[in-house]
Amino acid sequence: MTQRGARALPRLGVFVVVAVVAGALAAGLGVPAAVGTEALALSAADLLTGASVPLAAPALPQTSVMLAADGSPIAWFYDENRTVVPLTRMAPAVRQAVVAVEDARFYHHGAADPRGLVRALVNDLTGGHRQGASTITQQYVKNALLEDAVLAGDPAAVRAATAPTLARKVRELQLAVSVEQHLTKDQILARYLDTVYFGEHAYGVDAAARRYFGVDAAHLSLAQSATLAGIVQDPSADDPVTRPGRARARRDVVLADMLAQHLVTPTAYRAAVATPVRTPGRPLPNGCAGAGPAAYFCEYVVRTLSTAPGFSALGRTAAQRVGALSRGGLVIRTTLDPATESAARRAVETGVPAHGGAGLGAAAVTVEPGTGRVLAMAQDRTWSPAGGPGRTSVNWSVDAALGGSQGFQTGSAFKPFTLATWLAAGRRTSDVVDATPRTFAPTDFTACGAPLRGRTPYAPGNSEGTETGPMSVLRATADSVNVAYVAMETRLDLCDVAGTARALGVHLAAPARPCAAHGPGTTDLPTCLPSLTLGVEDVAPLTMAAAYAGFASGGTYCTPEPVTALTRAGPTGTQHPVPVPGPDCRRAISRGVARGVDDALRHVLTDGTAARVGPLSPWDSAGKTGTTNGPYDTWFVGYTAQRSTAVWVGDPGDRPGPRRPLRDVTVAGTTYRTVFGATLAAPIWRNVMTVAQKHLPARTLP
Repeated sequence: MTQRGARALPRLGVFVVVAVVAGALAAGLGVPAAVGTEALALSAADLLTGASVPLAAPALPQTSVMLAADGSPIAWFYDENRTVVPLTRMAPAVRQAVVAVEDARFYHHGAADPRGLVRALVNDLTGGHRQGASTITQQYVKNALLEDAVLAGDPAAVRAATAPTLARKVRELQLAVSVEQHLTKDQILARYLDTVYFGEHAYGVDAAARRYFGVDAAHLSLAQSATLAGIVQDPSADDPVTRPGRARARRDVVLADMLAQHLVTPTAYRAAVATPVRTPGRPLPNGCAGAGPAAYFCEYVVRTLSTAPGFSALGRTAAQRVGALSRGGLVIRTTLDPATESAARRAVETGVPAHGGAGLGAAAVTVEPGTGRVLAMAQDRTWSPAGGPGRTSVNWSVDAALGGSQGFQTGSAFKPFTLATWLAAGRRTSDVVDATPRTFAPTDFTACGAPLRGRTPYAPGNSEGTETGPMSVLRATADSVNVAYVAMETRLDLCDVAGTARALGVHLAAPARPCAAHGPGTTDLPTCLPSLTLGVEDVAPLTMAAAYAGFASGGTYCTPEPVTALTRAGPTGTQHPVPVPGPDCRRAISRGVARGVDDALRHVLTDGTAARVGPLSPWDSAGKTGTTNGPYDTWFVGYTAQRSTAVWVGDPGDRPGPRRPLRDVTVAGTTYRTVFGATLAAPIWRNVMTVAQKHLPARTLP
């Protein structure tokens, strides 16, 4: 009989099959045969007339993967660990093994197998070992209905899909007839092999092959294929990881079936049964917890996908997007550079060890000027929602809305924005300002054209810089002289200073209401603080790295972007592109202003506060230290034409009690009387950038 002829059961044949099923099911379920036969006979008309209605393939949950820029995996996400693959990407042996043990006549019968039904019935009636009579097509239908019910979150449908009732069997057979009419045998087998559960959280052949043997479905050996086929009947009892003896015995049954059906040669059979059961594969990590040192970057990407308007194609709500991540088979290609990420992790862990750093924390983030691509994001803690010593899930590099903290005061690392405003106003770095410590009245400052209100005088002090008296703006920048910069601020407008920083992407890490403002909080920089130029507001390291990248690129600011491409798996496993935002860049300051800032910040590394660290030879480099009152926060933000890195070191405030000032602290075996931006943050920056710049040509800053 041809395949088509065998599958197109005549109406009488189907009725006979239904009657046989009735007897078999009645015996198996303890229901009187007459009742079972009558119930199924009454359903025969429905079985036949409904056969033309196809069974919609369930939208199988598939595993998503996040990739680094070089294509290496960072993390996986799944509700059900599954990768749909066509038959052409499955080893022929695994297809043959499953058919041999589950439904040897699969290619020679239709939706039901009359021989199998009779054999099962005879065994049941004579007290023999009970045998299943479901064909692969019927098993696929059952799996598909159950999958649909689970995905719909419908408990009643789940119960109906697994209930030991005659009505369920009739419905499954009806749909099986429909499936056989609309799909080829190979299509049915492919769908079955992608839906079946193989234990150890592995759904489908490909996930099972990777879980147990560390190979994809196309590279399974005969012994491995037979092992997987043997698991299908009872994944828990025949688990090759926990019960290798039972798995081997079951595997050998499959191999014997294959030999009897002439699917393998005696030589291949003997070699396969002599092979021990080994499972070199590993469980697939699920989520950012499995991303290791890149977990903070991973979580940043997940938050971005969940909230950024540019990824609306994944869903309107955060919940829908998270669902797409855990079920949609996404391939997320990110900007992470593994070499730079590894260097950043080593640098922060060495510079400020989590268990030998006096409770201090360190974070480093690297951005590519001109594109906004985030290349590295690391901190000296292990990512863990459970917390504990040396652990946290708070990403110090990003805004609170992206899983970060409330941010950190930037100290003098904010001064370059004041310098850029100064240069944009037509002034020069050779201009002289008075750095003599003194008290400033509120009315000495202008905000949006009007003098500041208030009566409280402002008396800034110098932190890293020790010089006083008249000095050039260039020297005030290199030595980070606070009073000089406040004096510069009195000759500018605070709204202009805040506007320059805002044009370079600077904003608060969390909404706040500065200056006793009313209404909802805002992430905008305040324009009412004489201390604005000294970095008294809380900003995230990623924000600072991207802002300084604006100087590095000649005045073009690019919004930080962690994703370059995104695809979603279709029902057959084929990947389809999903729109993602491209580089979002804009002119923030003029090229001439950027050039002036670059020139001043070079001196920080050659003869200023970070001279001990020195420039990043042979690459043209510039940067700025930052130290806050206390000090509680220290920074170094520096760049070349190709990379911009921000490093923060301070007390993260993750312990009970007030934050610890960075005085008389012992870090990595060295005691420091006072920690400045050049003390720990700048050396970490150099270590990160040395690797980040490796293999890049020496280029002059624009």
